[in-house]
Amino acid sequence: MKSLIKAWILLLLTVELNAQNYEPILVDSNISFFSNQNNKIRGTKIDSSYQINNVNIFEFNKTWNTEDRSCIKPNGPSWLGYKMAIINNQFLFFNQNNDTIYYHPSSNLGTTWRFYTFEDSSYILAKISSKIVETFLNTSDSMIEYSFTTYDKNNNTITSQLDNQTLKISKNYGSITILEYLTFPVITVKSSLIGTSKNNLGKTYLTLKQTFDFEIGDEFHYEKFSYTTSPDDNKTNSIHKILDKKYSNNRDTVYYQIKRATYFYYANKADKNHLLIDTLNVNYFINEKQYLPEEPILNYASNESTGREIIKNSLNNRRFFNVGSTHKHNSNNGCWYELHIDPGYNITYGEGLGFFSYDTYQFPGNSNENMVYYKKGVETWGVPFDNLSIEKIEKPSISVFPNPIARNEPLVINMMSEASQVEIINMLGEIVLNPKVSKNSNQVDISRLQLGVYFVRCSYFNNHFIKKIVVY
Repeated sequence: MKSLIKAWILLLLTVELNAQNYEPILVDSNISFFSNQNNKIRGTKIDSSYQINNVNIFEFNKTWNTEDRSCIKPNGPSWLGYKMAIINNQFLFFNQNNDTIYYHPSSNLGTTWRFYTFEDSSYILAKISSKIVETFLNTSDSMIEYSFTTYDKNNNTITSQLDNQTLKISKNYGSITILEYLTFPVITVKSSLIGTSKNNLGKTYLTLKQTFDFEIGDEFHYEKFSYTTSPDDNKTNSIHKILDKKYSNNRDTVYYQIKRATYFYYANKADKNHLLIDTLNVNYFINEKQYLPEEPILNYASNESTGREIIKNSLNNRRFFNVGSTHKHNSNNGCWYELHIDPGYNITYGEGLGFFSYDTYQFPGNSNENMVYYKKGVETWGVPFDNLSIEKIEKPSISVFPNPIARNEPLVINMMSEASQVEIINMLGEIVLNPKVSKNSNQVDISRLQLGVYFVRCSYFNNHFIKKIVVY
């Protein structure tokens, strides 16, 4: 095992180079995302930095430490290792055994350096083999390509996992391809850049600010199914409309007032079907820390954690992300364990759409909810419920006929949606009939009524709509 000091001494003995950017990892606030040959997506960012004897040390983001599945902890190393050091403009990475991997940010063709030295003194030599301008992630940048040759301790070439492998570093965006240094050289895995927050190129995360970015007038329609072993299986159709939007004084929180109309349909109890209209006040903390794949998001208030995955797809050029695995804290031993059946395991959020869908199974039932329509300005997607808007729901279309009506005729009451209650009231304000009315059963027998004027009142929870009729 080689120490950090030994690595620095060896580095100072190498050829002096003229660094011109081409840094393998950007040491600013940018985040980069990579995918390896197994299509596993990982990210990298600098979580903290400090100096030791004028040497800059940069620590990478922590991940779930899953070496012991019975006691998972949120302090595992990044796939690039725990840290990176920079000395004399040279970059040093460290694998899980604290052995050192070197990188020289030179743009001079033919430059060579010792990339890695094994315990038996055999070593890997890196060489800058080309310098080109290349297009990637819809942008162009100058980049260098370096290849590898492995030698034994007597300087004879030997075969290696890095034979015929090359890596690329761009001048302004860091590594285009890079090795996963934590397990190097036991496992040699190459990953390729698929996105960077610098200039928002390729696949990146959605921030909470981008996700919960609604405007007044935006409207969202959701369909939800709940299945259980009880007779209360139901479906809800819900429409949300943004009425108001405000920010906190420091603009780290956004507040919304949302008008909501929800239809409840019961599979086995049609008499329970009803419409609820209410107003929601919700807020979102939008200046959140940027989390990476496999990096834990801890919520100690509930002793649970969730992870976020990189964007999976797009809709109308709007990006989406999924909530990843969830862990729960065991306060008895300080360990965390992975929840395999989690009520929010498959949750998707969309850019400017907020919550988009979820699917869960939890014995003895399951439920799912999906956005089926949205309207943002002139942009729409999906099919709205019965082509209705919140405004139309708040003022339901109610018609009664014939009017005037003979006492021996059935009164037909047509409603745009299911009312929670229908009443026929006389001129004294007394309820004389309380019929069960639905879209499929809308005829009312009024033969018991006296001749005169009555009012048909349809109630939608706190909303009442009245029609006057004349019985002759």
